[in-house]
Amino acid sequence: MFEKLKSIVVGVDLLDGGNLSAGSAVALEAAKTLAAEFGARLVVFHATKQKTESLRERLEAAAGVGSGSVTAAVVHVSKKPADALIEYVIESSAGLIVVGDHDQKTRLMPRLGSMTRGLLRHSPVPVYVAHHRHTGRPSRILAMTDLKPEGQRAVAAAAELAGRIGAELTVGHAHALTMEEQLASARMTPDEIIERVRLFKEKGTERVREALPAGSDARIVVEVTGAVELTEHLIEEVRPELLVLGTTAVHGLAGRVFGSIAAQIVDRVPCSVLVLRPLREKS
Repeated sequence: MFEKLKSIVVGVDLLDGGNLSAGSAVALEAAKTLAAEFGARLVVFHATKQKTESLRERLEAAAGVGSGSVTAAVVHVSKKPADALIEYVIESSAGLIVVGDHDQKTRLMPRLGSMTRGLLRHSPVPVYVAHHRHTGRPSRILAMTDLKPEGQRAVAAAAELAGRIGAELTVGHAHALTMEEQLASARMTPDEIIERVRLFKEKGTERVREALPAGSDARIVVEVTGAVELTEHLIEEVRPELLVLGTTAVHGLAGRVFGSIAAQIVDRVPCSVLVLRPLREKS
């Protein structure tokens, strides 16, 4: 993923005073770090109903266009910023979208805004949600997979990034027992259950290794439990600065775009999140 990254688009909000919002400033700093690391072009994108040259100039000044890695600023007229950003990404063939979270989460203001939620559901390219505490190069990365194609892509991308920047990588997979497996376990002896769990873990570990590029150094954790439970446990244990996930369809994370993990975890994890979307079919 990253070796082919040529262009990054960072979505921002411009305040009336001409400054970037707090979340936008976070996103811009994270995007600059990624652009510098991979030599990618960085475009600052702002969607508004009022498109004027003075607005573009204020955006360029706030984002630092022309200095450092920021190469351009785009002001787009749209009723829905997420739709406008997706349209621009498709037209420009950008490879990554970066957005920021809210620096103060409350019950009335969740960490992810409506635009970010829209991007996570519909973006044709990976989305990097920068946490306000982690805008630099992550030193600890956690990747979660359900062993489906997009989950395995997430593992490969996390390993590629970790190898590039020298970060520690942990990969987690949760094997949730099916109803059939639960009924079968009810008829087993304790020793048989222990052996069955061992086999689940062994098979899961082998599948995770298949997704890792040759030479990757990663700690693999496979447990027979729920995906949300294992993700929360590993976030507490590893304290990652970046969580990498894969999505496979319109509704779920590695099975449901904004389903179990996405809905229950992404909105409250204390780190940045990279969400890989399904590969688009070539027409």
